Amino acid sequence: MNAEKTLIDQTKFVIVGKEKDGNYRTVSMDDLPGLEAARDELERDMAAIAMQLSEAQGNALVNQAYSDPKWYSKLIGAKKFKGAAHQRIQRRIKELKVASKSVVEQSKERLFIQLCRKRLTNDLYKSIWDEVEAILGTHHEPGL
Repeated sequence: MNAEKTLIDQTKFVIVGKEKDGNYRTVSMDDLPGLEAARDELERDMAAIAMQLSEAQGNALVNQAYSDPKWYSKLIGAKKFKGAAHQRIQRRIKELKVASKSVVEQSKERLFIQLCRKRLTNDLYKSIWDEVEAILGTHHEPGL
């Protein structure tokens, strides 16, 4: 997705790069596959930057040949930008996965209770429910 810098809502999108035409490349903060792909792309970019920095530093030590200061500064800026975007994406991926797992687990528990309610006698179901409440120290009507 391309968008002008001033139009990007960074609570809904994360900037993952810049196109040659000057527009930013973004990914929706709710698009798990898109976030994972963007994370992988950022990791490749960060590895390439690290190699370029290492090569420039090695040349400076061995050959006393220093890199162009503008190029070096841009590279350091890109490293910081991509690192921050990577962290933001990692946090959001974790949030989405935890939320998804929570929904699945809740659904599984509710389905289990519904099936028990169908298949067990009312007395057996109520006695199990009373035992659960005694253990947890709570009192609610049976069946979430």
